[in-house]
Amino acid sequence: MNIDNSSTKKDLTVSAIQFEPKFKEKKRNLEKIENLIRESASKGARLIVTPEMATTGYIWSNRNEIKPFVETIPGNTTDIMCKIANELDVYIVIGLAEVDKDTDDYFNTAVLIGPEGIIGRYRKVHPYMAEPLWAKNGNEGFKVFNTEIGRIGLAICMDLTFFESSRVLQLKECDIICAPVNWFGELAPSILWITRAFETGCPVIVANRWDKERKTSFAGCSTILDHQGKILALKDRGDGVILADLNIDEIRKHKKTMGKRQKYSFYNELSLSTHRWNPLGFFSQTSEGLPKGDIFKSSAIQVSTSIVSDMEKRINYAVEVIEKEAYNGSKLVVFPELYLSGIAIISKDEAKSLSISSEEIDTSLNKILETCNSHNIYVVIGGIEYKDEKLYNAAWLLGANGLMGSYYKIELNNQEKLWAEPGNDLFVCDLPIGRLAIILGEELKIPEFARIAAIRGADILAVPSAINNEYVRRINVFNDELIWHMARVRAREHNLYTIFSNYSDNGYVGESGVFGPDAGLIEGDEAIISSDQKTGIINFEINTENLNPEVAINRVRSKQLLVLREPYWYTELI
Repeated sequence: MNIDNSSTKKDLTVSAIQFEPKFKEKKRNLEKIENLIRESASKGARLIVTPEMATTGYIWSNRNEIKPFVETIPGNTTDIMCKIANELDVYIVIGLAEVDKDTDDYFNTAVLIGPEGIIGRYRKVHPYMAEPLWAKNGNEGFKVFNTEIGRIGLAICMDLTFFESSRVLQLKECDIICAPVNWFGELAPSILWITRAFETGCPVIVANRWDKERKTSFAGCSTILDHQGKILALKDRGDGVILADLNIDEIRKHKKTMGKRQKYSFYNELSLSTHRWNPLGFFSQTSEGLPKGDIFKSSAIQVSTSIVSDMEKRINYAVEVIEKEAYNGSKLVVFPELYLSGIAIISKDEAKSLSISSEEIDTSLNKILETCNSHNIYVVIGGIEYKDEKLYNAAWLLGANGLMGSYYKIELNNQEKLWAEPGNDLFVCDLPIGRLAIILGEELKIPEFARIAAIRGADILAVPSAINNEYVRRINVFNDELIWHMARVRAREHNLYTIFSNYSDNGYVGESGVFGPDAGLIEGDEAIISSDQKTGIINFEINTENLNPEVAINRVRSKQLLVLREPYWYTELI
C-alpha cells in the first residue's frame, strides 16, 4: 500500500471509523461507535468521522420498517454524541436516519457535533438504490461549517459520485470534506474519492462500513486523502480506526496555488437536466436528434516528445498511422495535443512560425484529408491555428469531407499563455458514429468541461494531451493495483467514452488509452498503453449504437448518472 505522509505537518489529527453496524441494533451500534470514538481520541484525533447510517444499518425496505429507528435532531443519538464530544474535546460526524419533527419526512443525515454541542446537519442530496424507499432527497443543500479546527464540509456516499457536491463545498471555502459512506459495488478506495480531493484541494475523510447486510457486501477500505488526493491512511476490512495528520495552513496555501476557479458562460448548462427525459426524443425536439451511432474501433496514438520536428515529416507519419489503423478497422484516430507543431513553444514568434492559418488548413493538411477520404475515417489532430491575427492551441476534427471544426483550448497553462489566446466555448460535433466532444490536456482536471459535453449529449470525448503524472497514478493497495487516471474517471462519471492520447517521455506520463463508461467497474471496458512505451497505439471497440430507435438503452445514450444529478442545488457553480 502506498501511503504518503511527506507533505503534511502535524497540526490536526483526523480519524475515520470503520465498523459493521448491525441491522436494527441501535443500542449495540451506539456502544460500538462510542468505543471507536474513544479509541480515536486516545490516539490524538480531534475530528472523527463515522460511516453513513452508522446507528441503524442501511438497507431498509420502506418507511414502516425504519420508523422505530429514525430520530429527531436534537435526539437520543446527538445527545450521546454531544456528551462524548464535550468530554473528549473532539468533533464528531455521525451518520443516522433523521425524522423531521415538523413534516414527518425522513432523511439520510450526517450531523457535525463539537465540544459545545450540535454545529449543524447535512441531509443527503443524492440518494442511492434503496434509500428512496424511505428517505427524501436532502432539502437544505450543501453546507460548510466554521469551527475552531477549520471549515468542515459534509457529503454522504453517493454525493462523491457527483463532482458538483464537492465543488460547491470548495466554493464555500471548505477546508476538509467529511464523508460518511456505505460504499459497495467496486473495490475501494474508489477513484472517485481520490478525484474529489484532487479537484477541490480539500482533504477527504471517507468512513465506510464493511461485511454484509441483507444481500449487499460493503467494501470497507475507509480512507483519508490529503489535499492532492494522495492516500494518507487506509484500512482494508474489519472494525477499527485510521488516523492521519492534516495542516490547515498548508491546505489553504495549496488551494491558493490552484488559482481562482474560472467561470464561463457555458457553465449555465450545469443547471440543466438534459437526460431526465428519453434523450432520443429530447434532443430530436429542437434538432435532428442524436446521430444513429455505431459499433466501431477507435485508436489512441502515443508518441515520444522526440518525434521529428519537421511538420511535413509529422504529417507523413500521421498518414502512415491513419492508414494502418484504417486497415485495422478504426473509424476514429486521436493524436496528442499540438502534435503537428510540437509542444516546446516559448514565444509568439515561434508559435506563429509553426502555425497554420485558418484559411489554409485544408491545403496544409491535404495529405491527411485525402487519407480520411480514402478510408472514410475521422481524425482528431492538434496544432497551432492562426486566425484573425490570434494564435490558438487547436485540435482539428478532420473527415472525408475536409475540416469539420476546430476546438480552441480554453484553460491555458502558463507556457501556453505566452503565445496563445484562449477559446470561449466547448466543441461538440455529430458524426455518423456518434456525438463527439473535444477537450485538451489539463482540461481533464476541470470536471465542468466533461460534464457539459455529456449534458450536450456527447457519446465520445477525445482528449489530445500533453500532461504529466499529476493526472495518472498507479497505486499499490493491499497487493492490488489501483489505476487512478483522469480520463478513466471522466468516462465513468459522465457515461461516455474517452480517447486519451499523450506523449510518453521527458516528464510526460504516456498512459494513452480508451476508456468506456464502465471503466474500472467492468473488466475489459478500457485499454491503456504502458507508460514505459514511448510510442504505441491502442485500438479499442466503441459502441454508440442504440438498437431501440425509440428509447435510449445504450449506457452512453441514457447516461444514468446524469439522470441522478440534482441541479437545483448547484447554483453556486454558475
